[in-house]
Amino acid sequence: MDSTVVGKILDMMGASNEQIAFFSVWDTHVHKKALAVAKEQQLFISTDLRFLEVRVTASSASMQGYLRSFVDKVGDLPKNSIEELDMVLDTLQGDMEGPQLLTVWCKFKHCRSDAPPPSVDCGYILNQDLQWAVIDVMMPSHDDEDALRDYAVGEKHAPVLYGSSILPVAPEKQLGFALRETASQNSRQILLTAFFFYKALGLMKPEDRIVRILNTCQCESLVVCAGLGPQGLVRLALSLIHPKSTKVAKELAEELASQYREKDLMEIQELMRGEADIVDYVGETRGYGIRLGFIQN
Repeated sequence: MDSTVVGKILDMMGASNEQIAFFSVWDTHVHKKALAVAKEQQLFISTDLRFLEVRVTASSASMQGYLRSFVDKVGDLPKNSIEELDMVLDTLQGDMEGPQLLTVWCKFKHCRSDAPPPSVDCGYILNQDLQWAVIDVMMPSHDDEDALRDYAVGEKHAPVLYGSSILPVAPEKQLGFALRETASQNSRQILLTAFFFYKALGLMKPEDRIVRILNTCQCESLVVCAGLGPQGLVRLALSLIHPKSTKVAKELAEELASQYREKDLMEIQELMRGEADIVDYVGETRGYGIRLGFIQN
């Protein structure tokens, strides 16, 4: 998933000159170096080709250094985001046994759009068991975050993902919760559990016809991920990990009246050398959409 592949996809998306220029800088200081030591790579593309996210996971020490270099060499970026990362890693991985990993990401949003205009973002993610006492103080102070914490703590859902943007404008934080099949819960039951997150955050449960399609996925696990900014909830995503079939993505997009650029998505699948591993059902302020996620080890 080198810069050539990402560049081809950005061209297919009709990314703006500013978005392409941003990736060139990110590739120089972070992406290219991260690929050389990568443990895993992920790429997420919306079915309407208006959104792209590129992730690389490697040792925390390496990734921390690349992000620090990026912030140091790109003007007008505050250092507090890196100082926060230093604190997070020291607190959550300081005494950690086993591999200490960090994921870096960049996003390209609202391609071919006038309102809102095309934009970019970048930051990091930790995928590991997390402590509410540490994470809570770093989340935006808002009623939505309070509601999320109260529900998760009450139902004993511990976060397994924390992420943060390092750009200064309305930085978004992410919290993720993994739901897996157990002896007492099958795939349909964990899907129902996921919908309680929607209710806790004041959102409507997906319509029955959407639920029926989601139920056909029979995925190995689900991840519910909430994105919160200074003004509260900005995104709630339900990730279906290794579904039985990714054909549901097209069905979901059609039900949501969201564009499904089949020919382009097939070409991206060829570039990624395989079918998607993840189907994301994503709710944002503009409505609901579908994304496909590809994993490379």
